[in-house]
Amino acid sequence: MAAKNERNVDYDSPWKEVLELPPDLEDKLAQAINEFEEVKKTRYITSVERRGIQQGIQQGMQQGLMEAITLDLKLKFGKEGVQEASYIRKVKNLETLRSILNSIKTVRTLDELHQIYFSQSDDNE
Repeated sequence: MAAKNERNVDYDSPWKEVLELPPDLEDKLAQAINEFEEVKKTRYITSVERRGIQQGIQQGMQQGLMEAITLDLKLKFGKEGVQEASYIRKVKNLETLRSILNSIKTVRTLDELHQIYFSQSDDNE
């Protein structure tokens, strides 16, 4: 196991020099962030935190759409619809998921639904 310092930073990490500031600069950065938060009356969010928040929102929207798709497919097509939902779970693109959800209302067969998400398969990731 790699040696770690009091901040639990892996000494062997290739990011060590990027992530660790000299103590005097670290103190200045902390002070600047605190002043910023006081002036703006908000917490400073790093780009990494912002990206994590965006990913969380994306995942939540995907889950919500998938729940609606699964329910609609179950109600309209029964057991075959639920099985179809397991294939649709591989779709990650929100627009494609919305398109699938909206199309369930009008398609008459699962084959018609296939055409919708297979035609958009390049956008699914």
